Amino acid sequence: MSDKAGFGQGFDLTGMMGGLKPPGMPDLGALAQLHQRNLETLMQVNALMLGGAQALAQRQMQIMQESVSDLTGAMQGLGATPGAMAQPMAAAQAACAKGSAHLSEMAAMVQRTGAEAVALLERRFGEAMAEMGALGPKG
Repeated sequence: MSDKAGFGQGFDLTGMMGGLKPPGMPDLGALAQLHQRNLETLMQVNALMLGGAQALAQRQMQIMQESVSDLTGAMQGLGATPGAMAQPMAAAQAACAKGSAHLSEMAAMVQRTGAEAVALLERRFGEAMAEMGALGPKG
């Protein structure tokens, strides 16, 4: 059993096979670097999407706080003036307009983040295709 414990120590298959390159095979080191750059781009896209999601969640929280504040103010103003019955309708109309503006703002945030992510992926795809072409067999 003890003779098996030392088996393979000091044996470097990568070093031994490093100089061998069968015809028609791309440079495996360059191929590994290409895939590393692909993974780095995917990590950038993930970070971008996470940042966009966090910004959207933060904005939603701000909107919620504004809405609660507006609602509280509208409720306190009820009955304080002679035309108090007209106030809820005006407040509801203003809330609908504000809500629509908020939805448009959040949709733009999502669209902007998605467009940035797609642009990163498209750029990397173009680079990867050029790199793959350069790795192909030279004849």
